[in-house]
Amino acid sequence: MNPISGHLISRSANASVASDRSATLIEPLEGRVFMDAMPGPGRPPGQVPTAGALPLHVKMARDLVQHVIPQNNLYDTPSILQWAGVDGQTVYKNTSVCSTLITKLTMRAYGFTSSNFTQWTGETSPEAEDYYDAAITNNGFKRVMNIANLRVGDLFIAKYLDPEATVTGHVTMVNQLPRFVSMTSTTRTYSMEVIDSSSSYHGSADTRNVIDPGTGETDTGIGIGTMRMITDTNGLLIKYSWSMLTSSVIYDATERPSLFATIPQYYFYGQQPSRMLGTAPDSGTTTFNDSVKIGDGANVGTVDSLT
Repeated sequence: MNPISGHLISRSANASVASDRSATLIEPLEGRVFMDAMPGPGRPPGQVPTAGALPLHVKMARDLVQHVIPQNNLYDTPSILQWAGVDGQTVYKNTSVCSTLITKLTMRAYGFTSSNFTQWTGETSPEAEDYYDAAITNNGFKRVMNIANLRVGDLFIAKYLDPEATVTGHVTMVNQLPRFVSMTSTTRTYSMEVIDSSSSYHGSADTRNVIDPGTGETDTGIGIGTMRMITDTNGLLIKYSWSMLTSSVIYDATERPSLFATIPQYYFYGQQPSRMLGTAPDSGTTTFNDSVKIGDGANVGTVDSLT
């Protein structure tokens, strides 16, 4: 166990200890309270908080990754998330982009509404840059300043500053806590397993690195892969890359500023914020008729080299 975080897993004990001696936390380590959730889609009933709970949106996403076949897994719009045995459905299906996956999952899991997302992000179907802008100002989505405070289900959000980019950024959720990989005098590097919806995969071990028999091409859509996260010595995220491959381009704040964030407090503390009280659930959330831009990745339409 890495003493700086209390839970990050180190691949090199000696390096970890050395980094701990030089690090000064910029954000207190927190004992965040989770509400346990029944497996499968649907809103969780009132339950007893437990430190070991797994967020419902993560359970739902993992279930979808495990069971959806490539033919029913698409990076596209309009967005549809479907679980066999729920709402009369017989097969698992995903059609989404990075931002709509997060929006759709949290709406389904916790009863968030289009009105909530409009208040938090300014959009009923926010794009990645909208998520970033909300998190940077702690509007609904709270920025996590110290990687040691990340929890499974938190978000990684990048905003693309290139005015010619075909997308505004990328959003993923943490599937496994970061693992310490290496350090320099000024930085710490971690590998972090994520769940997202993407047109390209995060390294060769990504679950989407398979051929879709329907198209003859590599699978897209929801999947699990591993990204590289680089922090300063205080735990603040300063750089990232699409995968852990040596060929994967590392982006800093000059091109693609990035951050970690929690989803709104409603879930993490098991109660609705006052702004949500008395708000009726939206209807028609099974099919999400959005019009977000399509495309993502280290370079849109390409994947990292495997060499």
